[in-house]
Amino acid sequence: MGTCPNGDPNFNRVLQVMLGDVTPTKRQMLFYGVCIPVRLTLYLTVLLFHNYRFIPILVGLASLIAILNLGPSLWSNSPQPQWWSKRFQAIMSILIFLACIAVWYKKIESYYIPMLLFISLSGGFLQSLINPIC
Repeated sequence: MGTCPNGDPNFNRVLQVMLGDVTPTKRQMLFYGVCIPVRLTLYLTVLLFHNYRFIPILVGLASLIAILNLGPSLWSNSPQPQWWSKRFQAIMSILIFLACIAVWYKKIESYYIPMLLFISLSGGFLQSLINPIC
């Protein structure tokens, strides 16, 4: 597989099991051809159903999982290799989780949830254009 200066070792292991030899082209195809469209579809679904009472629960649970997964990157002094910022995504997950709680308790409007999801997606996409995918 070779070394990748902005490839997370844990993510690289998962990719290697799934794809075998992981080339930059395969990474790009996976990110732009699968990850982005899947997230976009999920977020459009959340936008479509944002007024439903179950949305803050489902999105809040997904955000909590992301926080638990990405949270350690907030306090780590070691490099955070990835072509998208783990810290940015961890902070977005926290904001989305807090928004879900606020929506549940009717403190803010439900459209904030999909708005934050799209900010997260846009930020990751823009970061992938700046940082090379290897």
